[in-house]
Amino acid sequence: MQYPRFAALLRLSRKYELEGIHKVLVHRVQKHYPVEMPEYERVMKNHGTAAAAAFALSPHPNEVLKLFWECDVKQCLPVAFYEAAVRGVNSLTSPKQKVSLPPQILTPALKALAAFNSKHVDHVRATLDTVRICGDCRRANLISFERSLLPSKNDLSLSPLRDPGLKPDLARILCEGCTGEIVGDDRAFRYAVWDELPGVFGLQTWRELSKFVILK
Repeated sequence: MQYPRFAALLRLSRKYELEGIHKVLVHRVQKHYPVEMPEYERVMKNHGTAAAAAFALSPHPNEVLKLFWECDVKQCLPVAFYEAAVRGVNSLTSPKQKVSLPPQILTPALKALAAFNSKHVDHVRATLDTVRICGDCRRANLISFERSLLPSKNDLSLSPLRDPGLKPDLARILCEGCTGEIVGDDRAFRYAVWDELPGVFGLQTWRELSKFVILK
């Protein structure tokens, strides 16, 4: 469905309490804005973002976030918040955007962005101490290893829920066993971020949000 049509229908169904239409519309998008991490991983792998998966022409994530907030689409809000926040401060606050976010949305999004950046950098640096890297890899490649893992500024491929894949330079500097350790550690980190995601934005827990999921 084209996003403008979807947004108009969702707002009308909310305004006039058309519960049946509202449920049909939310049901169409909730699988792309899921409450389970494996489902969101599939969305990112196949489409890049939830917005790209859900709509024929992908809208700006600020638009989707504001729509879900206004229409109280609780189960979809964590992913909508996340996809808006990871685009960075300029995307959230730029006056060039068609949709300006009100303070009750913008404030938690900005706080979460700062938390994401801090968590990701801390995780990468802690990897040097916590992941079992063999002596040969550690001695020969310590500096290159850290540089290869640290996220680049404004690199959305390294947002904390996205699997960045194995960088070519990382594959060259680590043996196969150590590469497996890094990949496993990164996956555990992403799942830990997912578990905390609703709370980062001041939302209900995943367990509570799952109660609003419209079943098939």
